Amino acid sequence: DEALLHLHEAAELRPRRHPDRDETVDNLGRALRYRFRDEQSYALLEQAFQLHQEALELRPDGHPERAMALANTGLALSDHYRKAQIAPTLGEAIKWHRQALELYPEGHPFRVESLNRLGLDLVEQSRMLGDAANLDEAVALHQEALSICQAGHPDRASTLAFLGFAM
Repeated sequence: DEALLHLHEAAELRPRRHPDRDETVDNLGRALRYRFRDEQSYALLEQAFQLHQEALELRPDGHPERAMALANTGLALSDHYRKAQIAPTLGEAIKWHRQALELYPEGHPFRVESLNRLGLDLVEQSRMLGDAANLDEAVALHQEALSICQAGHPDRASTLAFLGFAM
């Protein structure tokens, strides 16, 4: 609770034109998403989504942190889908994850995470719709992530688990 109070205060102290507002609201949105996972409060998730949307607006094309804002928006929508099971929400999450992945080139430290996020949501969509093409794409994404995660890589175990889940 104290952490959220500090993040809320920081956001209040940084008006829309403040150069660090994008980072502040994105961090607050992330904290609210984590709190949502503990409390399952839809209001927290909705607030997180709105904050990630604001961060995205403050990070236009070409901004070095745009991919992170796209990914966080996608994560908020993924969480919303998992709570409410509303199919269009998952489609929107996939759209944001695809855009984020496009901005993480080979060698980028967040590429593995982005590949896996998109893959997980495609698996979910595939199972919901019975669409084998989405499942094939998810497997390919997790395989690419695994090719980056050589022995000793900290994300190798989770990537193997995601690939197994997709198969």
